[in-house]
Amino acid sequence: MAVSGKAYSNGLFQILDDDQASEPDWTVSNGLVVPMDSGAVVLCSRERWGLVSVAVEAYDRRPAEADDPDGTAGGELWDDIVEISIRSAHGPLLVENVGAWIGGNHDDLPRLDTTGPGWYRLRVHTRHRDVELDSDDDEAGPADEFRLVVWPDEEPRPPLLIRLTDRTGYDSRLSAIAADDTVPDEDEAPPQHDPGPALFDIVEDTDGQGQRYERLAEASSPRPQTTTLNKPDRG
Repeated sequence: MAVSGKAYSNGLFQILDDDQASEPDWTVSNGLVVPMDSGAVVLCSRERWGLVSVAVEAYDRRPAEADDPDGTAGGELWDDIVEISIRSAHGPLLVENVGAWIGGNHDDLPRLDTTGPGWYRLRVHTRHRDVELDSDDDEAGPADEFRLVVWPDEEPRPPLLIRLTDRTGYDSRLSAIAADDTVPDEDEAPPQHDPGPALFDIVEDTDGQGQRYERLAEASSPRPQTTTLNKPDRG
């Protein structure tokens, strides 16, 4: 059963073990979730800080969804889906308490370490990280939404990149390459990871604010709708 709540994003939010954070290895970023020695960091839109929506499904055994490596069960509803191994050394393993940032009690999300200390698989879904917000509305928070599915595992396993389609994750992966002293081609197109539906096209600059990116809707749609996205600041 999913439990919905909030996390505070300042460009990311953390999943902390025993309320302790360690340094993530940013050079191995997959654009969505980065493991720490214990716990993990989940990457959000960097355009706005504020509350993001998080739904948690924590299982004490391997769920049926774990045997869906292509994310076909509802995967089309999300922009990016990545699965990694995370460790709980002591517990509790929790999404960082919003109250630590804005005051008050926001312990509304369940523990992720359902069977105590050990290894877990964490599947992170996200959408709306690319949504353009009204720059004149200072009260507007980020539009990001996340779904975290976690279950116990016997040992760490390689990451599983299920779906990679949004611009925020793509730019994060480019930054990781740059941090590894490899200079990417600025004209390189975003990767087309084959769930296929969300492709990015560069369209003409009409307002002098830099290139715009259009994300095409499902290819099966007879009259696709488009969402216009501003090219994020790479600085």
